[in-house]
Amino acid sequence: MRPQQVLGGTFKLLDGHEIPLVGFGTSPKTWLTGWKWSQLEMDTAIEAALGSGYRLFDTANFYSNDDVLSNAFNKLLPKFNLTREDIFVTSKVEIIIPNIQENTRRILDKSIKAFEYLDLILIHYPKYEALAAPGIGPRRENDSKDNQNDRYEIYDVLEEYKDKGKIFSIGVSNFEPRHIEELLPKVKYPPTVNQCEFHPHLCRPELKKYCQENGIFLQAHTSLARNNEELYNEHVLKELAAKYSTSLQHLLLAFAYKQNVGVIPKSVNPERIRGNLKFLDIDLSDEDIKKLLTLDKGHKGHYTPCNQWNIL
Repeated sequence: MRPQQVLGGTFKLLDGHEIPLVGFGTSPKTWLTGWKWSQLEMDTAIEAALGSGYRLFDTANFYSNDDVLSNAFNKLLPKFNLTREDIFVTSKVEIIIPNIQENTRRILDKSIKAFEYLDLILIHYPKYEALAAPGIGPRRENDSKDNQNDRYEIYDVLEEYKDKGKIFSIGVSNFEPRHIEELLPKVKYPPTVNQCEFHPHLCRPELKKYCQENGIFLQAHTSLARNNEELYNEHVLKELAAKYSTSLQHLLLAFAYKQNVGVIPKSVNPERIRGNLKFLDIDLSDEDIKKLLTLDKGHKGHYTPCNQWNIL
């Protein structure tokens, strides 16, 4: 990504590259059933996002939208006098067994063809999930001793592509500290990013501390907790939203951002895409962040299928 003033600021990664703190997500509408963006939906969303100042765009092989997203960039970057170098593209590759390295190269080649190169690639999950590639291979159980070797096999390919200059930074998603620690003695490039579910019901203090102490950028997914009713009915959340004259959603985005945790809100509605950035104007105090941290439910407060803390 070309060095420049980026909306919301940037974080300098371990490898020297800068990543925007604020990005735009392109995940499926629902995790279990999926939902592929139409070209019109993607064009409309990307036009609103670029026009509003978003410069990081988050996707994944699992989302199956490389084609429509790259088409949107090709159409719309020139409209805003931007080039590929002005945006930051994050993608994720999942572990697919058997033939992990062959499958990884196939996925990376497809994404690189779509986006020219990848600013950041993440390992999507610390084990093979049958959901990601039904019918390709047997499910890996959480306690499988093969999980650790699988993670190293895929990471080895990511380093190969980094050495070739096809991807700039390597990171992980939904990894626990122990998963990262197991990799470190074997890899050339330590993970620069860890993208995890993060909101007041799932604050992950130990994970956050580990990332801070090791210079790993913590990026939140599911910042809005999928509009979980229990979270949105929390008295503290409502009280602070009233205090700052903002919405619950904007308060949740500010909760992560004010702790230097990256956010990647998603919407297909242009007005909401623009409006989501209002959280940048919320000067959430340290005292009020501490109030929200008291809502933490630990692992019982997660609202995605990700339960990586149970994975060997």
